[in-house]
Amino acid sequence: EAEYFAEANYQKLQSEMAEGKGEHIVAFAKIMGCSDAAASKAGAILQNNYERVFSSDKVLPNKMLEASADVIYGSSLGCK
Repeated sequence: EAEYFAEANYQKLQSEMAEGKGEHIVAFAKIMGCSDAAASKAGAILQNNYERVFSSDKVLPNKMLEASADVIYGSSLGCK
C-alpha cells in the first residue's frame, strides 16, 4: 500500500515535504504505521530531512519511500 501511495502521489508528497505539511503527508505517515498524533508531526520531520529524502532531482518513488521510511522510523514519532 505504501509503495502504491508513494508512486501515485509522488509530486504532491514532494511538494508537501518541502512545505512541511499537507494531507498527503498525513495519509502517507498513517499508511506507514503512525498514529494520528504522530502523522500530524511527520511533515515537519520530513521537511527537516528533505535533502535526505530527495537527494537529487531524479529520485524515484521507491527510493523516496525508502528514505522517508528511514526518516520516520528513525524519529521519535513512534511509528511502526
